[in-house]
Amino acid sequence: MRVVNLLTAPWIPTPDGPVTLTDVWAEGAATGRLTSGRPLADAALLRLLCVMHARAHGEPQQYLQQHEAGLQLYDLTRPFMQVPAAWTDTLPETPIHALTLCHATGRDATLLGGTLDASPRAVSAADAVLDLLTYHAFAPSRGVTRFHYSKDTPLARVLTFHAHGATLQDTLALNAPPVAPTPPTWERAPDWQAWRQADPIPLDATTVHAWPWRSATLVPDSTTQVRAVKLASGPVPTAAPEQPSPDAHALQSTVPEADHVRLGRAYEQRRNPPSREGRRALVDALRQTLLRDPLAPLGFRHALTQGAQRVSVTGLSTRPGQPVILGVIQAELPWPTIAPGDAAALLTVVQEQADALERVLYVRAKTEGRTRQDVQAAPDLRVYWENVWPYLSGALVGAVLEEVLAEVAQSCAASALKGASSSLLRFS
Repeated sequence: MRVVNLLTAPWIPTPDGPVTLTDVWAEGAATGRLTSGRPLADAALLRLLCVMHARAHGEPQQYLQQHEAGLQLYDLTRPFMQVPAAWTDTLPETPIHALTLCHATGRDATLLGGTLDASPRAVSAADAVLDLLTYHAFAPSRGVTRFHYSKDTPLARVLTFHAHGATLQDTLALNAPPVAPTPPTWERAPDWQAWRQADPIPLDATTVHAWPWRSATLVPDSTTQVRAVKLASGPVPTAAPEQPSPDAHALQSTVPEADHVRLGRAYEQRRNPPSREGRRALVDALRQTLLRDPLAPLGFRHALTQGAQRVSVTGLSTRPGQPVILGVIQAELPWPTIAPGDAAALLTVVQEQADALERVLYVRAKTEGRTRQDVQAAPDLRVYWENVWPYLSGALVGAVLEEVLAEVAQSCAASALKGASSSLLRFS
């Protein structure tokens, strides 16, 4: 079996084509963003690269060479982000498309893929590692498994927020989490015997961003393509309920003291909404950041002093408490260039207009006998934000910002209502 070295094999998707891990931190690299075409894969990969960037302490090339042994995709004893084959050899093989979130529908077939379990379509090593990272980050709980009960992975019900710079290196610097004491698996292999016994693992900035939460072993063929994977559950890291989550890319808030006992925690992460509209959460994160809230996403807080080009939010749309994936939440907005205080005030004005618009759209949908989902499928709130944002991200010199923005918001709301009405007519 051929071993794929992730230092030298191109697998990281960029606008200029796949690059290697070494290329990401090459001097003068101008890679702007990750472009796999799959928002979940890009977010999971970005979180992993941020951990590497933080732990490299300014010497990424030396760091990668030092830990090259842990960056081999199909290594028999220490495969990258996987459980060694010796620990999963008795488990049945599952078609590789089981790792493809939002396409998997159990053990029968995949949506949008046309692939059956009886004749799985092979994927390249590059696609396999992206699917693996996505699965570790976003997979909902599967309930009782062969070893023990499994829990949600870090992003199964939680949104992840990132600030983006001009290059990928700038983006990694903006979002790099604090260095945690737990070493990632590519630095030191975990105690697999302890994993089998479900010993507790601390939840910290390493395990929450880049950890094999779903124990998996890829099964490659002689050409390094992958048709199958062996899946099990390992111990899930846990955190103290009285402490904020160590996830640097989460939007968090404090829980009222009266609710501590009922909820069992003092801090709460922004959960993913059931709809696919993520701009409300993104605007909330921006407003929280501009008000200097220390619980805002780390990349956003760094962007206040270092600047950024844009911000994004990514997550799954799931049914509460169920391993049912409804879709992908993904939204982007330019980073506002006006003063933080003014931008925060304007975001409040615009959000009030958006809330009012959504209420009107909901009433219209009810009148037409349609559901809220029908309205959200129309280009209403998305068009609204895309038209309003240029006024937020540009300086309106010599104008009363609140008055100008209120007028613009009302105009954009009218356009969105017109577009939604046309969409409802098309549904009829």
